[in-house]
Amino acid sequence: MDAAVKRDFPTIAVGSGAELLLAARGVAPRQRPQALVGWHPIELTADGRADRALAGLPASFPGFHWHRHELVVPEGAVTLAAVDSQRCQAFRVGENVYGFGFQPEVTGWMVGRWVDAYPDALAGRPDLVPILHRETSENADGSRQRMRELLRGLLPALGVIPSGMGPIVNRAMA
Repeated sequence: MDAAVKRDFPTIAVGSGAELLLAARGVAPRQRPQALVGWHPIELTADGRADRALAGLPASFPGFHWHRHELVVPEGAVTLAAVDSQRCQAFRVGENVYGFGFQPEVTGWMVGRWVDAYPDALAGRPDLVPILHRETSENADGSRQRMRELLRGLLPALGVIPSGMGPIVNRAMA
């Protein structure tokens, strides 16, 4: 990750990967007293709304979270999205290195697997499991569409595919 940041190499880091990006910048994420789990509103910042890669996303949307840390924006990075207008959920370092604290790729299957694999994140909150499943069902179609829009913006912006190749992304995500 350090080399990607130093070279401004096109990078998309999600969840723990975003934490690795922070570590490459010499910044440690803050430990949360309780894991942030579930669907919470994501708000694009002014920089996020202007970012070429995030241009297809709405200004506010539900995003899925499953993490024990808060991202700390490293010096020189730009906050692109937040929860409650305060806690960073997406950032960009340079022009081509993106980190996401929320899980834009989540599916119902993934949520079910995480519930089974990481019960400690749900400790003391047994009522959360049915809520997670219900809200994931309610948000799945919108989340999938936002993931398409995110890829449609990120991949050309990072030079991974040429501009105008959005239909390929749509077919791949169908």
